[in-house]
Amino acid sequence: MENENINFERIVKNVLKKSTVPEPSDDFTMNVMSNISQINPGWIKTEQSLISRKGWFIIGITVALVITFIIIVSNIYNVESARQITYLQNYNQIINSINMQLSKMLSQIKLPFWLPLGLLFIILALFIESVFRKIFRIN
Repeated sequence: MENENINFERIVKNVLKKSTVPEPSDDFTMNVMSNISQINPGWIKTEQSLISRKGWFIIGITVALVITFIIIVSNIYNVESARQITYLQNYNQIINSINMQLSKMLSQIKLPFWLPLGLLFIILALFIESVFRKIFRIN
């Protein structure tokens, strides 16, 4: 056994001495680079913004509506004091009647205490999932 191992080691040493390390040809780098430039990888995606154009459009419309509402309300309350009292009384009457109707409707509804909390949790989980999908670009 030992004799075979010694012979095997001698053979391996002789083969390694005789063999040479292959060297690439002179135009190896050019060939590799030309092949790389022809590859069109489909997995590379362009940068996408976190908020799309549609999102910015909705945000812009919302801001414009809020500013418009503020201007209209400030014009309503920027009148003579006698007319302002009338506007405020009418406004309070409308709000009070809406509150009364809502309180009557809501007092008849009996829901378990955990239902709104569960719905809030589900909505929050869906929002977080959509944010992670956009961040990590998962389809």
